[in-house]
Amino acid sequence: MLSRKIEYIKKQTPEIYMEAIRALKDHNVKKYIFKPSNNEIWLVVGKEGEYLVVDYEHNGEISFACSCPDYLFHSLFKTGKKGIIRRRKYCYHIVARMLAELGSLGGDNYSKFVDEIIEEDAVFHELISEIIAEAHPI
Repeated sequence: MLSRKIEYIKKQTPEIYMEAIRALKDHNVKKYIFKPSNNEIWLVVGKEGEYLVVDYEHNGEISFACSCPDYLFHSLFKTGKKGIIRRRKYCYHIVARMLAELGSLGGDNYSKFVDEIIEEDAVFHELISEIIAEAHPI
C-alpha cells in the first residue's frame, strides 16, 4: 500500500519526493522509541524546525498528518470559491517517513538513513512540550 502511494507522489509531485529523499539522506528523519512502553513518535527536521509526523486510520487505511505549515495549508486551508483547489494530503516530511517505514523502494534502502533514538518514557512529555513550544513561540 505505501509503495503505491509513494509511486503516485513520485509521479504527481516529484519535487516533494526529491525533498523527502534529501531529508532521509541528510539523516533528518528521527524515530523515537520510548521504554518500557514502546510508544514511538516520528520527527522530521525541516527547513524551519522539527515536525511531528503521526499516523492514523481513516476508512480502513493508514493516513498521515504533519505539524508543518505546508501540510496544514495544503490539506486543511487550500480552498477557493468553487471548492477545494489542488489539495494534497502530504508534505515531504510525511513522504520521508513513508519511505523510511517502507524500508526500500526500487533497490534503495531508506531505513538505513533513519536515526532511531531510544528514550525513557519520562522524556515523552518533555519532547512533545518542546515541539509545541517551537511551533508556537510565546
